[in-house]
Amino acid sequence: MVKIFRPRYMYIKIVAEDKNILNDISSHEILNLIRRSMHNLFGEYVLAKSPIQVIDFNPENATVILRTTHKALPYVRCSILFITNIKGVKAAFHTLHVSGTIKRLKAKIQDRDEKINQLPN
Repeated sequence: MVKIFRPRYMYIKIVAEDKNILNDISSHEILNLIRRSMHNLFGEYVLAKSPIQVIDFNPENATVILRTTHKALPYVRCSILFITNIKGVKAAFHTLHVSGTIKRLKAKIQDRDEKINQLPN
């Protein structure tokens, strides 16, 4: 049996000139930014065929975890690169990791954080 929906989880870092802007936005607004960018780049057909869901948004760390499908992953990755501002403040989205399971993604995030904490100051 072939799986039609193979989920992919993306760990994204948001870099903004004003860090306070991240406290003023919600996960729904981030989702709308990504959808608007995808619509501008690829049109309504690709947007309709690309399910996107924000699993976690952490304004303190400026990170987002998104869920999409394996077929929509290239479109989502490309779309987030073209987001240049959030509410008029310059910002950039960077994909740090992609995984097929949320459990493996969170393990990679934890390993990454441990390695960063072990670095000498």
